[in-house]
Amino acid sequence: MTLARTLAGLVVALALAACSTSAATSTPAPTITASPATRTPAARQTPTAIAQPPIPTAPVPVRPGIEILVVPLAVTGVEAGEVLVVARIDPAKVDVRVRYAPKKPLPVQTWLAAEAADIVINAGYFTQDNLATGLLIADGAITGQTYRGFGGLFAVRAGPPASLSLQWLKEKPYVADRKITQAVESFPMLVRGGKVVDGINDDGRRNRRSFVALDKSGRLLLGVSRYASLTLTDLAAVLAGQPALAIDAALNLDGGASSGLGIRAPADALSIDSFDEVPAVIVVTGKK
Repeated sequence: MTLARTLAGLVVALALAACSTSAATSTPAPTITASPATRTPAARQTPTAIAQPPIPTAPVPVRPGIEILVVPLAVTGVEAGEVLVVARIDPAKVDVRVRYAPKKPLPVQTWLAAEAADIVINAGYFTQDNLATGLLIADGAITGQTYRGFGGLFAVRAGPPASLSLQWLKEKPYVADRKITQAVESFPMLVRGGKVVDGINDDGRRNRRSFVALDKSGRLLLGVSRYASLTLTDLAAVLAGQPALAIDAALNLDGGASSGLGIRAPADALSIDSFDEVPAVIVVTGKK
């Protein structure tokens, strides 16, 4: 689910004529400090009739360098609690790519099959026309424009060896770099230096959440909450406070009905598909 899209309309009734103007989406200006406009999807909820798999007490291996952690959470004011499903990935043993298809968006689980990947997660926010609202780089092809003064950038730089980074754009704005072959911008930045980022813009709504993070050992973490129980500040506090995750930096990705984490067998039962089709994803495939 993407954030509410800003609509502008004016209707003036005259004696024998009428006119109207249609809504428009604007690209964030260079000095923008607020969140960009995104489309408003239909409200969806987790299908409670579907039985959920039991929570494993140890990491579940997918293949060398990729394992799944399932982290149960106690959430204040939410009796049923929450569960995070997190893929923990050794960057040295995988290839990480960004895929972008605004004319042919797919559910996350369908992206997994189409890419023959081991892990797929939804990327950042997009407009009603399935266009990324921030900078996105897929196999070196650049689209969109960078956020100014807010949000974060997850990037893959060509090697050898390839390296991953996650930067807070308020502190370190994007600078064009030919070595960046894959990148996703989103918002807000949740964790920096192992601590919750100050001033997270949070309206208090609880929803399904997804995130990209790097731990203190340089491993990549891609995670989704199973239910719709977390606010953005809840998510930041959880990620900064989980010793098992040891997160150094974390960035929120598109939430709600867009959130999904596709996982290949033998851990596929832990997958969480998106309700909505999404135009951009982060794809992880083990090296041959």
